[in-house]
Amino acid sequence: MKTSWITLILLSCLLQISRAQNKHIEKLQFPKGFLWGAASAAYQVEGGTKADGRGPNIWDKYLNPPYSLAKMATGQDVNGDIAINEYDRNQFLKDVKLMKDLGINTYRMSISWPRVLPEGTGKVNEAGIDYYNFVINTLIENGIKPLVTLYHFDMPLALANKGGWMNRECVNWFTDYANLCFDRFGDRVKTFLTFNEPSIEMFFLQTLFDAIDSKQMPSIPASEKYISEHFAHIHHLMLAHAQSVNLYHTKNLGGKIGITFNFMLCDLDSTASESGKTSLNLVRKVWNNLFMDPAFKGSYPKELFDRLKASQYGDIQAGDMDLIKSAKTDFLGINYYGVNMYHEKPGAGFFGLVNGKNPDKPEMFNGFVNPAAFVDGLVSLKKQYSNPEIIITENGAGYGEMDEKFENGKVNDVLRMAYIQKHIKAVNEAIRKGVNIKGYFVWSMFDNLEWIMGFSRRFGITYVDFKTQDRFPKQSYLWYQTFLKEQKK
Repeated sequence: MKTSWITLILLSCLLQISRAQNKHIEKLQFPKGFLWGAASAAYQVEGGTKADGRGPNIWDKYLNPPYSLAKMATGQDVNGDIAINEYDRNQFLKDVKLMKDLGINTYRMSISWPRVLPEGTGKVNEAGIDYYNFVINTLIENGIKPLVTLYHFDMPLALANKGGWMNRECVNWFTDYANLCFDRFGDRVKTFLTFNEPSIEMFFLQTLFDAIDSKQMPSIPASEKYISEHFAHIHHLMLAHAQSVNLYHTKNLGGKIGITFNFMLCDLDSTASESGKTSLNLVRKVWNNLFMDPAFKGSYPKELFDRLKASQYGDIQAGDMDLIKSAKTDFLGINYYGVNMYHEKPGAGFFGLVNGKNPDKPEMFNGFVNPAAFVDGLVSLKKQYSNPEIIITENGAGYGEMDEKFENGKVNDVLRMAYIQKHIKAVNEAIRKGVNIKGYFVWSMFDNLEWIMGFSRRFGITYVDFKTQDRFPKQSYLWYQTFLKEQKK
């Protein structure tokens, strides 16, 4: 990547500003017991994909030949066989030391479904159980609470081959898996998430996989027709969530269980027609309300339910909505990065919208940086869902090579550091406006395997040399560390 003189001057100015900011870090008021953390996902960090009886998942299929999607997307021929090597217990011990030194009190991790159930159902892999007991116990011994995501995009391949989320049996497959995790880990894990970003999995990932398998050009995000014909995917997943939430509550384990969504704030990059504004409002509801409403209101949004022909394609059977309504989800997880910019193009793209122009210079990977919109969005959730308990389960930034220059064991990622500062302040402002926020997690603790993008995108506050597996705290890590020390005073 070539870096212009303007960009170099900008980075120099930001570095000077960041140094000045670090001299005095503002102490903000957060609720007692606030969760300060960093996050990860099993496939992105563990490696050991063939170790100790682990079964394959969908990523073991799509990141390897003949698909090799990371190579197709980035030119890097990579997969998750090593990732950042956290299946190596010695490496994980070193990583926990970095977490402890950082000062976080919680670490968000996920469990690899096929590591504990290689076929997705049936025989338990005790070696996988042992690994997660080691991870959980090590965190707790170091004063770090584990927040465990049960499903972070890693469907066991054996179940995907049986139809995955389109097969109604997946409701019981997932509930049985969740039950295993509750029984084996619930005595120590007191915060669970059922699913991570179900809309991203369906509208992007599953759409891409289906298109590749059928050798058709994908429409990404998913077309309205695709969503309609695959509404059963949404419904089965929400049934699995509800059934697992109810099961967890019957066990009286003394903890909480929630679900996390990508909070997709959307805007148009130019003046829109009335039809464009209507499309934008529809897209906002599809990204957010289509999944949040059943989890926190017990029903699907009627406008979308009717438009997407859910009664025709949704496999909605007698008693299903009663089950969904009965589940009392304890908290709402929110993953937020930036505002998704669209451009109006009637008849094309996502309900008449295509990817728009990001006004940021330099641009972040995941949208337009707008902390004020984040505040407004959080306040809107308070109003829509009767002020639920919220945990910001992911928030972070990646800018590419310009913010990742590794020199003398250091990375002055001033853009990421500024982003984190602004968004922690935004969370604080939302709390002052009455939003019931209980935690904040940076994405991510380490540079890792970014799915289809392989190792081409870095989001970590800790730099990882992917060849040597050496770790180096970045400037953003050091700022967060100092901030957390100030919060404890």
